[in-house]
Formats: sequence, structure tokens, C-alpha cells
Amino acid sequence: MKIKKNTRCVMSILAILPFFAVSVFCTGCDGDNIIYAEPQLVVEGWIDSGGHPIVLLSKTIQPSMDYQDMSVLNDYAVRDAKVTVNDGHKDYVLVGRQDDNYLPDYVYTCDDLTGKPGGRYVLTVENGDYHATAVTTIPTPKEISFFEIEPKADSLYGINAFFEDDKSAGNYYKFFVRIEGKDKFYLSSFLGLINGEVLGDNTEVPVYKGVKIPWDEFESFYHPDEVVDIKFAHIDKVSYDYWSDFDELASFSRNPFFFVDSKIRSNIDGGQGYWAGYGAVEYRIDLAEHIRNGDYIIPCE
Repeated sequence: MKIKKNTRCVMSILAILPFFAVSVFCTGCDGDNIIYAEPQLVVEGWIDSGGHPIVLLSKTIQPSMDYQDMSVLNDYAVRDAKVTVNDGHKDYVLVGRQDDNYLPDYVYTCDDLTGKPGGRYVLTVENGDYHATAVTTIPTPKEISFFEIEPKADSLYGINAFFEDDKSAGNYYKFFVRIEGKDKFYLSSFLGLINGEVLGDNTEVPVYKGVKIPWDEFESFYHPDEVVDIKFAHIDKVSYDYWSDFDELASFSRNPFFFVDSKIRSNIDGGQGYWAGYGAVEYRIDLAEHIRNGDYIIPCE
């Protein structure tokens, strides 16, 4: 059985709960003595090839010694900003709307603008004294040749992706994963960031489950009854740098013996966060169906 590219309307949110907004932004912490920083604008935005721009805006949260649930991000959402994207030809004004499928639960988007491979997109955000700009590009999408389902211990299964890289300089890739019925949006696949310069002739990459912030009990493999949506994105160097720093910071955040106090590289001028372009292709794998039929090698159309 061949697997077709996913053409359903699947939410392509960036994968993670907005990391900048939930992080502790302080210049120093010593026990109960905390030095507070001025609030900063947090931008989390992306545009897929064939998709519309999605932008989430919030303010950084002041540190607290008390537990705060992730839903507190909604209290810091910016709901009255002017957000525009220029594609080199005209400005598109993004309209804000409530959407409980995102966190924070307010998004700016525009149905009139569709991302195109090779396009260059300039984001501008204005909100009171805050003014932020960023630029991103959308590389040409790269398609997966085939997937392989691999039995693991404890009745779990791994998913491996195979694709060909043209070995040209500046190829970077990112996997995102969404479990239907469990995840509202795409999550950043654990160890799912790839630098094309280190790829061999036969590229096999494990596609692990997505990373959730804050970390819960992480399970990298899949249950046999799960339906897995996979987004494979060709990204530029700026987006690669962001995700590289994010992955490193998330890994250290899991370890209670490490105090995390570092910044993630950002392309936002006037704020924090990222504005990323993705040359994206989406796939859907119904594990129960493929396992039942013995289809462990899944060609892609």
C-alpha cells in the first residue's frame, strides 16, 4: 500500500508550546531573590509552502517561585496588534481571531496569502511601543521516498523516513509530528532536525514523537493504534539555528542538575521568538491499518 501526501486540513502549528513566553526571562536568580527584566514581545510565526501565515503574539512572563499552569500564556497573549506580511509585491494585513486549538489561544492569519517555494516574506508587528520585524524564506519542498515501520520492544513501533538529499550546500530539514486525537497541533519531533551536510547517500532518519514543553514522561515510539501525521519541512539556515538552540535548551531543561539561562538565536528584530518559512510536505500514517496488512514499507506518492 502506498501512502499519499496528506491533503486534509491539518493544523500546522509550530509544534511546541511557545517556549519564549513560558521561559523565565530574568537577568539573575538567587534563591528567593529574583531580578526582573522588562517585558518583551514574543513572536511565534511561520508560513508553509501552500499554507497561510500563522502568527502568535504574547509578552514574556515574569518569573515566579510558584507553579504556573501553561494556560497562563493566554493571559499574556497580544490581541490588539497590527500584523502585516509583505511577499515582495504587496502588504497583507493579518486578522486576529480566538482559536482554542493554539496556545496562546489567539492567532493572526490571512487566507489571501499563500506561501510559495522561493518566496521571501517580511513580517511586521506593531503594538503600542513594540515594533518588531523579521524576514524568512521558503525553500523548495523535499519529498519523502518511503517510510518504514519498525517493531520495537513493549509492543511499540518506530517510524523511519527515507529521502534523497541533493548534497547542495545549505540544505536543512525539520520533522514535526502530530498524533491524531491526542495532539491539537504539530509538535517538534525529538531529534528531528537535520543538517544536510552530514547526510550520506542513503538517508534514513528516525521520526520520533514530538517534544512537549514542559516535559512530561517522554515516549519516543508509537502505539500500534495511533494515526500519525508527519510534516517534513525544508528550512533555511535562520530557522535551523533557532531549532538547533531550542533542541539544546529543551534537552538541558529536562535535567534538574542544570540551570538553564541561555538565549535562543532569533530573527526577530525588536522582540524574541521566530518567523520561519517551511517548504513543507505532510503525510498521514495509520499504524493499525499498515500493521494489520503487513505493510511495513510504505512508498510515498
